[in-house]
Amino acid sequence: MRRRATTVLVAFTLVLSGCAVIDRDVRDQRACAAIESLGGSPTQVAQIRSDALPEASARLGRSIHEYVRLSSSINEGRVVPTPGLEARSQRLQQEIQTRCIYLGALKAAGDISGEANEPTAEAESSERPQSSGTSESTNPSDVIAMLNSLTVAPEDRSGYDRDLFTHWIDLDGNGCNSRFEVLIAESLQELEIFGECELVGGEWVSVYDGVTTSDPSDFDIDHLVPLAEAWDSGASEWEPARREAFANALDTPEALVAVSASSNRSKSDKDPAEWLPPDESYWCEYATDWVSVKSQWELSVDDTEKAALLGVLEKCG
Repeated sequence: MRRRATTVLVAFTLVLSGCAVIDRDVRDQRACAAIESLGGSPTQVAQIRSDALPEASARLGRSIHEYVRLSSSINEGRVVPTPGLEARSQRLQQEIQTRCIYLGALKAAGDISGEANEPTAEAESSERPQSSGTSESTNPSDVIAMLNSLTVAPEDRSGYDRDLFTHWIDLDGNGCNSRFEVLIAESLQELEIFGECELVGGEWVSVYDGVTTSDPSDFDIDHLVPLAEAWDSGASEWEPARREAFANALDTPEALVAVSASSNRSKSDKDPAEWLPPDESYWCEYATDWVSVKSQWELSVDDTEKAALLGVLEKCG
């Protein structure tokens, strides 16, 4: 009797899992159909935000959201379009296009179950439609060149205190501090804000490990380059105002990221020589963003850190 009950439970679980995959594919097909262009103009980005993003599952929504967020920051002049940011934008476009091409093939074959093996971005590169103003593939040599331009110096943590980086402040006086501003910006679904910045109705996905949640208290806001790492790499010489700006860098989209509490605490203050995200598919973007943040804030790298970053970037394509 117990064996029969177990069999029924397993079958029921498989049915639920299959339904979840079908629902994800249906949502993503609607999102793909709503994307008119990935050209990156303000009008195109606004159209993707309003029409495609609300339809997407957390899986595709992560890439769409990051693309919208980055493109908006560049279009509004909040960040300078460095080679690293251009490479990141191209990579996000490839992720979106690859997912949409795969779903188009499923639809044409009459298979919406998602059971077929999904192709990688590399496998689809020859079929991928071209986006306006971008190259077909990301060239990591630009990021490596940026890395090679950074000062190489040993780390020194003498005198470090986290409180020297005043963080989670309300930069614009709207009642939501910078922690909540990141959560608002990175929500994959529209949310409502009540009272003292209580967030209701959002959905988040951790790029480090793929964990999703609808409860913002489950996630931490990670300083991609940790505060202690920044101190070791030159921030010890900064004025307090510059350290505060770094700790609340809403104008540097890749500097702050909402991630699962477990992945953030696993990372702690480690650099890429000591820790990389559990989701290996994010390593190229992680390394690119790390180099970009260090470059924008004129921070140094040490020998082992640089070697680890090169090890990742040289495998990116």
